[in-house]
Amino acid sequence: MSSTSLFSILLLCWLTLHVQARIHHLVLKLYIYLCFFVFLCFSAICGGDIVSEEGTLQSPNYPEDYRPNKECIWKIIVPEKYQVALKFSSFEIESHDNCVYDYLEIRDGHSLSNSPILGKFCGHRIPNDIRSTSNKLLIKFVSDSSVQKAGFSANFIKEFDECSSGNHGCDHICVNTLGGYRCECRIGYELHSDGKKCENACGGLIELLNGTLVSPSFPDLYPPNKNCIWEIVAPPQFRITLNFTHFDLEGNNVSFPNIHSSIQINPQHSKLLI
Repeated sequence: MSSTSLFSILLLCWLTLHVQARIHHLVLKLYIYLCFFVFLCFSAICGGDIVSEEGTLQSPNYPEDYRPNKECIWKIIVPEKYQVALKFSSFEIESHDNCVYDYLEIRDGHSLSNSPILGKFCGHRIPNDIRSTSNKLLIKFVSDSSVQKAGFSANFIKEFDECSSGNHGCDHICVNTLGGYRCECRIGYELHSDGKKCENACGGLIELLNGTLVSPSFPDLYPPNKNCIWEIVAPPQFRITLNFTHFDLEGNNVSFPNIHSSIQINPQHSKLLI
């Protein structure tokens, strides 16, 4: 092989390696740029319109600390005739008395200017459950450039107000809860064991000349863990007679207790404790 041919081969090899190195370097730079671009895009994505019956919302980068200088706006829509219910499972946002730095703002509707504010939250305390009045809810998350925390995680579901239908069956007060409802009674009444009817609270002071006492929920089964004390007070020089018409307690074989006369406490009054 001549020296000219050998030189030509070496030159070709050098050129090939040089070109491959340049190409490899260019591909590597493009790959790095692409990864950086994807990272920027991924970290920038938050918020958006959500049309669903249920779902989960989380601050950017959750459960790690959220990014600085973020503004995320979610607009949730559930089916018509339903409400949006929001329940938080974790919450940690930079604390401030007026929540002026980092905060989470929730509005009853989709307008940032006209929809009523349901709450503006920051700090470490988990907010109470939130419910919209329509099928739309707006959540806005803002972070500044300084302190970052772990952020928040919340679940939303479509919610129906059972109390508004009139078919709840509550005697006094119907309280709507997430996924259901409960019945409550006005002061002086207790909830029946069926969870819907209200009855007079058991026990108390009785100063009537005659009356009727019944166990809680009578004639239905009395509820567990009850402690009722009636104090019957008769006028001076009177005695108290108690006659049972029905008696059925656990572990008692006596059909009707034999109580016909009062306990004389003092010459001025007669009292009977039951």
